[in-house]
Amino acid sequence: MTKHCERWLGLGLVAVAGCAGIIPGLGGGGGTVRVHNATVATPICKVVIGHRKTLRSYDQRIEPGAFAEFAASDPGQAEAQQPVKLTPCASPTFFTQNITFTQGKKHLVVMYDGAEPPAVETPAGFARYDLRNGRDGSRLVNLPRWQDEKGMKPDWFFFSLRSQCDHNLDYKFTPSTKASSLIEPIPSDGYKFWSHGLTYAEIGDHSTEPITLWLRDNSKKGSGNWVEAHQLQPGTSARLEIDKSCKKIVERRDAERYHGCYEWVYSPACKLATRISKQPEGCPEGTPSVEGDLSRSCEIKTDQGLCTIRYAQKAAGCDVR
Repeated sequence: MTKHCERWLGLGLVAVAGCAGIIPGLGGGGGTVRVHNATVATPICKVVIGHRKTLRSYDQRIEPGAFAEFAASDPGQAEAQQPVKLTPCASPTFFTQNITFTQGKKHLVVMYDGAEPPAVETPAGFARYDLRNGRDGSRLVNLPRWQDEKGMKPDWFFFSLRSQCDHNLDYKFTPSTKASSLIEPIPSDGYKFWSHGLTYAEIGDHSTEPITLWLRDNSKKGSGNWVEAHQLQPGTSARLEIDKSCKKIVERRDAERYHGCYEWVYSPACKLATRISKQPEGCPEGTPSVEGDLSRSCEIKTDQGLCTIRYAQKAAGCDVR
């Protein structure tokens, strides 16, 4: 198994800081490492292969879209896995991809931007390793547990819930180990997040099977009976509400922004001043969509790369108005 890591040059490359040119390999034979720079705008200025007796250091610039081949020393069976360290130009950090000589003597390391490795051709006889650029400005951060960079995780679900019923209800979902919860009617004077927390809920949880939502009339003596109200598939998110019959849960079709502020998933290229805002700067009004609706995201091209913004979760202390 290969591992990716990032270290500071000042701490991690002390042993090679004074090396010049190529250090002869002393391992069990020769090998080749081809470094393909598939990034958009991150040139590579240094490549270090191996460690201890097999270490080789190359000061060579590899522009985005280009590749270069380097000699490597096969360490033999005792240390079959060797690091390939790629240092971006004008950077204090390097990014490491381990290669394994038991897969052969020819290796291709592809450094790329984005959530998916690119469609770069792998030469015949080469073992391939994909290394995501640690300086990739399009990488999404502040992801909630139920999302990954592609969107909804296939074994998670998410829903927001409010109630149009005129009295209190209990709700729960199965399968789950969580206890039932109370949900109150929307207050007549309008929603205030900090004082009406029981009128709105957001739930994200793990499941590999369909989720059933249940309702119970809280106003009845003995709390009434549980009524099956809605089903939700794993890998999906939904904006839900309890209708006025107090017995059904339906999908919300309106475009209302139920809260005033939200917390966003975003990429470093966005240069957001804060994760929490009413509407991210530069995004058209109404995007990205809210309350778990991942059908839209806001994408803006910046000098640092593609800025992508989408919904993460509600933000505390925000008024709907």
